[in-house]
Amino acid sequence: MEPRPTHDMASIIILTVDDVTFTLDCVRSIAASTYPHREIVVVANGTPAPILSELEDQLSEFDEVRIIASADNLGFSAGNNFGVDASHGTYVAFVNNDMTVCPEWLDRCITALQLQTDVGAVQGMQLQMNAPDVIDCAGCYLDRYGWSVKHRFGLPREDDTTGPRYVSYASGGNFVMRRSDFDDVGRFDPAFEFYYEDGDLGWRTWISGRTVVYLPEAVVWHYGSAYHNRHTFARTNVHLRTNQLCMLVKNGAPGTLLRALPVTTTLMLASAAYFAAIGDIERAASYFRAFGGFLRRLPLTLRQRHRVQQGRTLSDVEIFRRSFYPRSAFLDESAPQAIR
Repeated sequence: MEPRPTHDMASIIILTVDDVTFTLDCVRSIAASTYPHREIVVVANGTPAPILSELEDQLSEFDEVRIIASADNLGFSAGNNFGVDASHGTYVAFVNNDMTVCPEWLDRCITALQLQTDVGAVQGMQLQMNAPDVIDCAGCYLDRYGWSVKHRFGLPREDDTTGPRYVSYASGGNFVMRRSDFDDVGRFDPAFEFYYEDGDLGWRTWISGRTVVYLPEAVVWHYGSAYHNRHTFARTNVHLRTNQLCMLVKNGAPGTLLRALPVTTTLMLASAAYFAAIGDIERAASYFRAFGGFLRRLPLTLRQRHRVQQGRTLSDVEIFRRSFYPRSAFLDESAPQAIR
């Protein structure tokens, strides 16, 4: 796939909280990009003043970089939307600050968008930084109950010979969209502060009639976010399960909800019972806290659902056939890196 000449600006959005080293490595890799018409917007998302000052000093050598600061940590979704608001590109690219990209990454993703007008989002091959020939994520899949799978996680890069393919959604830390498409499908949902924000965006992209594509020749390397390790499993699980339920209710067609919600709820209750039985009360309680969060957000989610379903151009039957995980990722032990 040869890049097409274009003068359209690409805006690369990088979110950081209190890191300098990873962010600097990420910016350096993007600055070596073969795509010439670009700007890099670094969002200092509630970054403490001393770290922000160091970040500004370290990044001052890059003319294409702008740092915009939010006084508060807006979370992943609102933080990235904040970066898009401050950008100017025809294309918007999202890169986690603990990633580096190959020089052709942006070129190849934008070329895929140029060649196929129905493609709404493109993700590259995500490899592990500490094991550069091992896959971290070759596209992401949802199953019809809302569980998520990082495809081919932990497998050798050489095993991924299938070429470009449809996926349910693009990993939030490595994808490119046209700005017009990103706006049209509703951007990241700020209510999804952490987790499932990319799955929700991907499902809405499919609902709008656009596809999501994994492109193995567009390569990035991922350190593995230190941010995930700051929270206990229980706190993380609250975000995961709350957002999973909200995503299902917002995006699922009526038939999808009738089939999925009873199964999803039962599996969550079974998980809570298991953790309670082994004495892990904090984990067990996290499921009930998630149900509480879901019920508090339900009025908002139902209003969002109305807008999403009004704009539906592709049925869930067709979306599931083309891009969803064919089995239950919760029950399928062979599902790589399933988020259970």
